[in-house]
Amino acid sequence: MPLTSHGYPALYLQAILLVYDSLNDDDSEIRELASCTASRILEARSAQSVQSTVPLVASRKLSQHLIVVFPTSVALMGEGLSRLTGSRLLNGCLSPSAIQQFSEARHETTALFAIEKQNLFVDEVREAVIWSRVLKRLSKRALSAEHADALSRWVTGGLGKLIEVADAEVDEPLGWASKPDVFILGMRIILATDVLLCWRTKTRKVHIPGSSLRLLLGRLVAAETESGHVHNMWVELAEEILVNSILGRIGTIQGILHGVANTIHVDKGHG
Repeated sequence: MPLTSHGYPALYLQAILLVYDSLNDDDSEIRELASCTASRILEARSAQSVQSTVPLVASRKLSQHLIVVFPTSVALMGEGLSRLTGSRLLNGCLSPSAIQQFSEARHETTALFAIEKQNLFVDEVREAVIWSRVLKRLSKRALSAEHADALSRWVTGGLGKLIEVADAEVDEPLGWASKPDVFILGMRIILATDVLLCWRTKTRKVHIPGSSLRLLLGRLVAAETESGHVHNMWVELAEEILVNSILGRIGTIQGILHGVANTIHVDKGHG
């Protein structure tokens, strides 16, 4: 049986993901059983007993457990990308693209009986937040250039579409960005942008410049400032990401300048 870099069977990852998904099941009994199972999984890595907790807390702890056990897992990286974006990595691309998802999300169905979503219990925004954190904390060894390029295309296409529509349409209380599927997609796109900015601080595998990502986020925020055409929660999240990214860049530059200053000081001392 294939093993991960930490010596765990690769099948163990799928087993944990199955328990994780069960924590979001519509059936309360399945959620409770999954919560108990999650506690046993977490207990196996600790020297202490782990009490069963509510499913929402258990899912967060289980996602953190995945990072610890599979920090360099390419499979977990791919799974995380899929769960964050709602797309699958196929032939180097995340499919459907964010633009395709946006078109589908805005489509008004005229069917007499709409198809009900498979799981009404899952909070898709919360899930996007959880998986964005997983992707940011995985080792750069789990990240391939294919992953980075695919997410870059997905994000830039999505941000471009949001900006295009924001510049053209008014987002009233029940406007375009307030539709549940559109709102969720927007949050996914912005969170995925944060992931890319984080990856850029770790590795050169991300080819899109951080300045380009920050510019797109800034244009989305500007659309709200200028015309109020963007959902407030999108703007708040985008502004938070922009601030953190810029502060991170300042810190990096300060570190470089400090290192240069120390080198000059040492050289003068030897001179």
